[in-house]
Amino acid sequence: MSTIFSTILAIFMSVLSVILPAKPDNVKVTVRPVTTESAIITFECENNTRRTINRPNVISIEKKDENGDWQNANVAYGYTEVAYSIHHGGNAVDSIELGNLFEDFDGLEKGEYRINVKYRLNGDGTWGYASGEFTVS
Repeated sequence: MSTIFSTILAIFMSVLSVILPAKPDNVKVTVRPVTTESAIITFECENNTRRTINRPNVISIEKKDENGDWQNANVAYGYTEVAYSIHHGGNAVDSIELGNLFEDFDGLEKGEYRINVKYRLNGDGTWGYASGEFTVS
């Protein structure tokens, strides 16, 4: 390849990356709850992007109301802050513990729930969001 052509291609790619940056809404991360035992929710995150992402962090738990709308479930939760990355095509299993240190947690009420997570694409710091639904019966 000639140096002129490779220089033109490099300039074009640089301009294209500014015009069409990676958008979080184009990122596909699937969150699937695996178990809902007592006060622990275990879920799997699958990275279907072409890039590595950082650990998805749970940002909210919502419950579907009688009208079919999602409302904050108003439940405290915590997790161990361990940093890891999920590479393209990879997955990771993680869990959160419901409740807090100061009161007993009796479990989630019956109904439909979803976990919302926030993650970051490694490299440019673009943030994305994903969610996974599950049922407590």
